[in-house]
Amino acid sequence: MADKTAAVLAAVLLTAGCSDSRVLREPGWAPENRERVEAFIRAHGKDSPGYDPAKPPTVAFDWDMTSIFNDLGDATFFFQLKTLSLKLTPDELAKILPETFVTTGESLAAERAETLEAYNTLLYFSHAHPDARTLPASELFRYRMIQFYERLEKVDGPPVAYPWIVKLFANMSHAEVTALVNTVLQRELRDPAKDERCTKLKITHPDGASPPIEIAHGIVASPEMKELYSALRENGFDVYVVTASFQPVVATLAAQYGVPADHVIGIRLATRPDGTFTDEVQLPITYRQGKADNIRKFLPREPIFSAGDSDTDVEMLTMPSVQLRLILDRKKKPESDIGRLYEKARVSDPEHWLIQGRNDYGPDGTALGTWNGTTRTP
Repeated sequence: MADKTAAVLAAVLLTAGCSDSRVLREPGWAPENRERVEAFIRAHGKDSPGYDPAKPPTVAFDWDMTSIFNDLGDATFFFQLKTLSLKLTPDELAKILPETFVTTGESLAAERAETLEAYNTLLYFSHAHPDARTLPASELFRYRMIQFYERLEKVDGPPVAYPWIVKLFANMSHAEVTALVNTVLQRELRDPAKDERCTKLKITHPDGASPPIEIAHGIVASPEMKELYSALRENGFDVYVVTASFQPVVATLAAQYGVPADHVIGIRLATRPDGTFTDEVQLPITYRQGKADNIRKFLPREPIFSAGDSDTDVEMLTMPSVQLRLILDRKKKPESDIGRLYEKARVSDPEHWLIQGRNDYGPDGTALGTWNGTTRTP
């Protein structure tokens, strides 16, 4: 099968080189990647021999840092904290905040108590204070919650941290989440064509002694990815997003890529009869093997093309059905799981693996977030 696919791709590449039927025109593509993806589309799309419109080939994209630059899930979390866009009672937040790390048993009692005290203060004053977000308790609450998230990810890992921030949407309706994300996008989306750059912000503790936390600020909706999504759909592919963020959050922006909500597979919360979310996370979560498991559960067929950027995506990228993979170069260490796949794209198996460079954060702390026309991120 692999030899047959390679032969078809080679023939299509030759044909494409003799025609002006360019499929992907955005300038950020590395030329060799553009040619390989265009050939793949022609080899498997609606005009290819053997194409079955009743069973169109499926493709699966990661979202954060793959389809967009930066992380929409994180940006929404940061905005919720800054604006107190939560519908949790103090007792409900207390239920969500961990008392210890799962892996080490280390107590989080002090941080937990400080966070809950700040939240209670904010809820109390928010009814009378014209802008409770200016109170020191707001700065403290924001700092501690981000710290919880970062430490959970570092100590207990993404399988604990990613579902944890999703629980903060409890008691919201789907419409409320969508409205919240649209507000986030109004503030976060950057247009590189206007030299609008992503930056980084420092979040501080009111005591002035605790080390600041640095967070990304700004999101770029990749023109190359938007174009690729569109080209695949127009050529008869069934396009899905598989993300480790909350499904309704990603679906809000994925709609601008032409992806319907039922084609976004992400972390899910249970819902009540009135449509509001509970804090119960539906398993398996879309992380690592969970991405492959959810693909097999929700997609009509396993994908023949996939794209990702990190260890989170490895099991999706390496599914046996996938014939061509696209990795966004984030300069991960060679010994990391995704780093080992860089080697496939650059050395041992470029026939089935592509790697694309991007304009990431530079020494000045800003980033255009655009693709850079090469296979490497400087």
